[in-house]
Amino acid sequence: TIALQAYFIYFENYHINYLEMIMGRDQRITGTAGVKGIFRLSDMYNEPGTYSVFMYALLFSRYLLNKKIDLVFVIGLLSTLVTLSAQAYVSFFIIVLAMFAKFFFDVFFKFKVSKTTFSINIIFIFIIFSVWLLFGEQIIAYIDARFFQATDATFSHRTKATNMILSQSIFTLIVGIGFNYQGYGLTITDLGLFLSSYAQFSIFGLLLFLLGYILLKYDFLSLTMFILMILSKLSSIYPILWIYFALIVSKSNLFYLM
Repeated sequence: TIALQAYFIYFENYHINYLEMIMGRDQRITGTAGVKGIFRLSDMYNEPGTYSVFMYALLFSRYLLNKKIDLVFVIGLLSTLVTLSAQAYVSFFIIVLAMFAKFFFDVFFKFKVSKTTFSINIIFIFIIFSVWLLFGEQIIAYIDARFFQATDATFSHRTKATNMILSQSIFTLIVGIGFNYQGYGLTITDLGLFLSSYAQFSIFGLLLFLLGYILLKYDFLSLTMFILMILSKLSSIYPILWIYFALIVSKSNLFYLM
């Protein structure tokens, strides 16, 4: 659906606003730092960054189930690039590096890699270079305009939220501020899942991230994805997050130990 949205807005000059069709709300596809010819697409979500974090949660869950990179994973990963979300680009870069590291390790050290995995990696490299040749100039212009030529409003918001959390009383720092953080006039989810969970539930919120220990023995790439997940803007109230956590537990020996 986001590929269809991208085609129509870039080649037909028409925006398919899925969110308006379903909920009567407009989408935020602007915010491209004044760079013409590019749009921040968000599929059926209200913001591009929201689409990216939900897509990553789905992709990481898929990898936990299959423990391999397949064509569906690659397509979903590439779809996050059209959002022009800063977090999506950073996450994409890290995942690609981890994928290639695992691929080269399997080829040159384990001497074992399936033909399907080899083909997918070659296709993936080809697609990345093709996208860069077609839209590289616009992407560079956008990154320069947003992050180097102007003050980023999101970064300023995160700084204020961090200062708000650290300025709380000792008691609040110990027990957390709970779900009533809206009363502070700030949205703390932009800080990332790790810091926002600490702000809400204090040390009890951090206990969830011990799940990362399970992935130390499970798989290197899945651990990398887990780290990206806890640094994302996902909130603890999103069901997809708990599905992802449940899959991690199901891949461990916790059930057998219990």
